[in-house]
Amino acid sequence: MDGLVISGTQVSYIGQDCREVPEHLGRDCGHFAKRLDLSFNLLRYVTSTRCRPGLGDPVPLVTAGR
Repeated sequence: MDGLVISGTQVSYIGQDCREVPEHLGRDCGHFAKRLDLSFNLLRYVTSTRCRPGLGDPVPLVTAGR
């Protein structure tokens, strides 16, 4: 899991060119993470709540840099 940084309850997965939230982040970090930083990836919308059920409607993302 190159690029994964965990600091307390913050999980960062920055600059990995992900087009969707990687399943391993939810599986491995979903039980404790309160903040997820996916900056500088290729995401456009969060459309799945597989990582944290009950999150609600899709969230449009503002991408920086790319």
